[in-house]
Amino acid sequence: MNTEPKIIAQFLATIAWADEEYSAIEKSTLQSIAESLGIPELQQETEHYINQAQQFSGSEITNSLHEIVPQVHPDDKEELLATCVQLMGCDDYLADEEISNYFVIANILGIDEERALSLFSSLTSEEEVVMDK
Repeated sequence: MNTEPKIIAQFLATIAWADEEYSAIEKSTLQSIAESLGIPELQQETEHYINQAQQFSGSEITNSLHEIVPQVHPDDKEELLATCVQLMGCDDYLADEEISNYFVIANILGIDEERALSLFSSLTSEEEVVMDK
């Protein structure tokens, strides 16, 4: 990705902290994501923003993402959204808050709902994931 790690980290932290829990499997998945993207500092940056997210309301976090979205490289937007799905599904459970945050992030990135749903479905249909009802 061409986007700065600290920018990517803020989006990933929004997903990781959506259910107000940062589990060992999320930590491990984040490490794998950082390695696959070749961004070794991504996990540390994301954990920094997870700690910050604990102090803010959802609307404050959303406003922050709106402020930084111009720094997301246009070619990275769908890959960033796909990375969010990877992090969301790592524990085989999708909380309502994670799904909601995913679509908020898609909107902030300028990805329309239909495309976001298509991307989400294509990435989650390969695995069995339990969703809140």
